[in-house]
Amino acid sequence: MPESVTAWARAKLNLTLDVLGRRADGYHELLSVMQSLELADRLVVSLTSDGIEVAGGPDLPPPRENLAYRAVEVLREKTGFRAGVRVEIEKRIPVAAGLGGGSADAAAALAAVNHLLGLGLTSHRLAVLAAEVGSDVPFCLVGGTALVTGRGERLSLLPSAPSMWLVLARPSLAVATVAVYEAWDRHGRPGPPASPRLVAALNRQDFAGMVAVLGNQLEPVVLQLYPQVAALKETLAGWGALKVWLCGSGPTLAALAAGYEAASEIARRSEAAGYQTWLTRTLV
Repeated sequence: MPESVTAWARAKLNLTLDVLGRRADGYHELLSVMQSLELADRLVVSLTSDGIEVAGGPDLPPPRENLAYRAVEVLREKTGFRAGVRVEIEKRIPVAAGLGGGSADAAAALAAVNHLLGLGLTSHRLAVLAAEVGSDVPFCLVGGTALVTGRGERLSLLPSAPSMWLVLARPSLAVATVAVYEAWDRHGRPGPPASPRLVAALNRQDFAGMVAVLGNQLEPVVLQLYPQVAALKETLAGWGALKVWLCGSGPTLAALAAGYEAASEIARRSEAAGYQTWLTRTLV
């Protein structure tokens, strides 16, 4: 049995995010095409004498609030393993940015502990446990390109999206996700969902058709609540991005570029303007 396992936790990007309404349980029914990115946290999962430990930089939430901790805890509850587990997280995905960093860490921890301890859980069983940990964790476990429904826990794999260079940029502010959804409940005018049109474009491998429908139905609400995000969107578009849209509930924006050189130039200008900036591409 190895003493440690290294795993990569890939960021996720909503290529589309459609909000279909509030459910009886208080959650919102979502329809989204999600995509894995090369941007990733690095996890080292190792055996210890006892308990569950999660370590990393100051951006990590307290252990009991950390989804990676919860993932190992759920795995222990369901399988009864007694070994101590330590999860060290090197954060590269920005925290509270709409990119699923916590969910990605949880998914990577599930898979790594399963391998490290030789638990022998199937992909299906891990996916069931992932749904108990958090809404986006099943997608982060599987990765690739997928249509995600419900609260985000049900998914269907899709043809891979093409390789696309992206600049992720955010102003220095935090978005209150609960407030965003409450504002959507009051003022949302979503229109027809874009996800089915994106699925059709993916099936045709129609890049222009894909770009035309990239977007996020939470975006109008977020731009109204946070003028800094609206200003950044206009700026990124002015620097030559093919499309700019909101990641999750924000505040990060994704700017699609024509290629690596164009993306590098947008990233350079974004950093020079004082925005937090990441250059990445879709994982194919």
